[in-house]
Amino acid sequence: MKKKIVIPTKFIEDTLDKQKITYKWYPAKHTYQICNPFAEDNGFHMGLNYELQVFHCFKTMEKGSLLSFFSRITNLPEEAIVERLRKYYDVVEVFKHEAPVKKDIVYHDIPNDWRKVENSGSITKMHYNYLINRNISREKIYRNTFYYSSQNTSRIIIPYLYNGRLVYWTSRDVLNKSKKRYLYPEENVVKNKKSDLLYNIDYCNKDNLIICEGQLNALVIDGIAIGGAEISERQMKTIVELQPKRVTLALDQDVPGKIAIIKNSKRLYNYFKDLYYLDSPVTDTDIADIGESAAREFIDKYSKPYTPENIFETEVKLKFVKKI
Repeated sequence: MKKKIVIPTKFIEDTLDKQKITYKWYPAKHTYQICNPFAEDNGFHMGLNYELQVFHCFKTMEKGSLLSFFSRITNLPEEAIVERLRKYYDVVEVFKHEAPVKKDIVYHDIPNDWRKVENSGSITKMHYNYLINRNISREKIYRNTFYYSSQNTSRIIIPYLYNGRLVYWTSRDVLNKSKKRYLYPEENVVKNKKSDLLYNIDYCNKDNLIICEGQLNALVIDGIAIGGAEISERQMKTIVELQPKRVTLALDQDVPGKIAIIKNSKRLYNYFKDLYYLDSPVTDTDIADIGESAAREFIDKYSKPYTPENIFETEVKLKFVKKI
């Protein structure tokens, strides 16, 4: 799987502002529309697509990568743009691949009342700071595109994207005042089921695939989230289609999570022989809460290769813990 340089939306907007280039933002199309700065253009004919990382002028038919566009507009070599990105945006080389295309996956437009989470403004900054405090890097915040609703600003919206397009979402109360921390869209609003989808599938490391329960856990370590304790048949089929070289089952390390690991690992072993699972002491702490570096060390330390003998030993230990 190849890596690519990703120009985040914050960099796009900051640079356009500094160059005094007026733009129109179309979130449903993942595009900033501008007048072509390299030609006589008063009609906003050039699009900067941050999903595909390309620019395209529909007047001159000129096109290329966003990296080359910003190199030209700033009169800097591409290497200098990359260094600037590394300095201010944490991570610029990310995993990117096409999610398996499903004929029955329904794509949705971004609702009109959604607003992007950014590091500006009192409302959006509240959500931005929530994600930063959950150890989500700035680049991943902009890369995965979080939202909040202007109708309910106390919740952050976590979108599920397949090939950069919206297929589902959940919302999380960032003020911790609601009885229900998470809310989900009604079935008549979204055509897809959460249990059929994998969060962060566009940006996961599919060679060394790490499977988590929660979305933010998966985002911190470039894994995927199943959104619950059990891998559905549809999710299992998609995981198999990703053809990972190694799979690590890193569900929550509380007692229910460990029970789920035992159950799911036995199913996964039917498809993947290079299979690992987390076998740490029981804890209610989420991977996201300890940060990316510590989370990766935690996974490396407690990953155990799946064998019938190892999983039996884990079951015995868990029965002892449950009795206590």
